[in-house]
Amino acid sequence: MGYGSPGLVSPWAGYRVLKKNEPKIFVTSISPYFLNGLNLCFFTENARINSRPNIWLLYKQQHVTNSSIDITSDQIIIINTQAHNQQWTFSFVHARNTYIPRRQLWTAIASKHGDNLCVVGDFNVVLGAHERSISSTGMSRPVTEFKAFLDESDLLDVEASGFLFTWSTRHLSRGFMAARLDRALVNQSFLDLWHSIEVVVLHMNMSDHHPLLITFRTKAETPIHRPFRFQAIWTQDATFLQTVTTSWQ
Repeated sequence: MGYGSPGLVSPWAGYRVLKKNEPKIFVTSISPYFLNGLNLCFFTENARINSRPNIWLLYKQQHVTNSSIDITSDQIIIINTQAHNQQWTFSFVHARNTYIPRRQLWTAIASKHGDNLCVVGDFNVVLGAHERSISSTGMSRPVTEFKAFLDESDLLDVEASGFLFTWSTRHLSRGFMAARLDRALVNQSFLDLWHSIEVVVLHMNMSDHHPLLITFRTKAETPIHRPFRFQAIWTQDATFLQTVTTSWQ
């Protein structure tokens, strides 16, 4: 569903889609030859009054069909798309740094409660002290509100592998700080439509965020790792050696 610094990557309705947070420039500033060289096409950017967009969506196919923009704001882009005879709703998030404006974001996402919903991006809040490098006692109001939003919206936090934290920085007075701010959330109806969903926190590059690699697989696409088994009785078959020789060659 996207890739960037920070960002995320995954198949979205059969396509490879790139999400870029905090580009800090307009897409018109990028040469189309540069995007073509990366085999990328621009889909949309979020709307921000008197500010540059902070979310881009790009894709790696010739076109995205049966897809439409539902909501765009300074914190989110919500896309409706149809594939595999199903309607999907993908929300791409770059939440505000303070919790009061984030309440508008929680409301926008909660309005899609009945959809097959996946929400990915930078939420700028953690789920608890275990998601911060510097622990603190008690649970702050932003954490409490975030957890309440997940519960009320029936959203599940997809477990990630790779690096523990997705954001880090060095503060002049506090030193090194890190937290898990980026994640993928899905509801049960979205989860039921896929055989597996995998989130991997990749290596940090030029950003202070780690990109996420998100992969959705159908049952047919999920690799099956079967252990090798050998039955001694096979050697008693008269065609055993010839069968092995032919298969090996």
